[in-house]
Amino acid sequence: MSTAKEKILELPRPLTDSLSEIGEDVGVSRQYVHQVVTEENIPYVVGGVKSKRICLNPDCANLTSYPDRDAYCDLCSPDAYKLRRKGEWVNCTLCRRQVYRQQSHLERTNRPFCSREHYNIYRRNQ
Repeated sequence: MSTAKEKILELPRPLTDSLSEIGEDVGVSRQYVHQVVTEENIPYVVGGVKSKRICLNPDCANLTSYPDRDAYCDLCSPDAYKLRRKGEWVNCTLCRRQVYRQQSHLERTNRPFCSREHYNIYRRNQ
């Protein structure tokens, strides 16, 4: 007969039921389930899943912590701002230094600059 810890470890990943529900099924407390999940680094969705939502990162297949809205999963959220970026890295027209410019900025101009100073130098030399 398997122990409660072994039963928890046999559950499919990520854990989509709440820790309380898992504890009731296995016959242990929610705190013990949390302890096992934390020790073994088992991915789980906080609060369970009401409707499955997949992470917005196209390279990730994890479920999000937010069942009510689209979001990035807990593993991708530290880098979520990088994933949301829609702009490009371009070279400054004057010094050729690489700078990041938003898509809206690139639509307005053909010549990106790294600073206003370089823009003004370019304008004076025309």
